[in-house]
Amino acid sequence: MADSVDSEYDVSDIESTSKAPRGEQSQALSHRKQKFRDEWPTIKEFKNWLEPVPENHLKAYCCYCRLQMVSELTTIKKHMRSLKHITSAKSITGMKTGLFSTTTAIRKDDEAIKRAELKICGFIAEHNMARFTWTRVHARQFFARI
Repeated sequence: MADSVDSEYDVSDIESTSKAPRGEQSQALSHRKQKFRDEWPTIKEFKNWLEPVPENHLKAYCCYCRLQMVSELTTIKKHMRSLKHITSAKSITGMKTGLFSTTTAIRKDDEAIKRAELKICGFIAEHNMARFTWTRVHARQFFARI
C-alpha cells in the first residue's frame, strides 16, 4: 500500500514547481525596498524616537536605542515591540517626565508669586501709600481680599 502512495506523487515534480533555480530569483518572491516616509515620525507611536538617516533614505534611526534599521514599516513596528526598545523608552521617558514635572510645578509657583507682587504694587500705587503705612495698616485688609 505504501508503494501506491509513492507512485501517485512524484517528489521531483513537487520540488521543481515550488522553487526557483539556485542563484535566480523569481518575480513572485522579489521584494521592493521601502524608503523612509516623512509622515512616520508624526505617527503617535513613533513620534519621539523615530528619525530618518540623513545619508541613507532606506534606513531609519531609533533615538532611544541609538540603532539604525531598515526603513520598512514592519521592521520598525517589530523594533518598537522589542525588549531593548521598551526598556530604553522607559528609562528615557521616565527621566524626562521627572525633570519636566518639577519645573512645571516651580513655574506655577513663580506665576502665582508674580501675580501677588503685581497686585500689591498696584494697590500701593493706587492709594499712594508710604512703605510704613502699608506695612502697619493696610496689609491685613489687602491680604483678606486675596
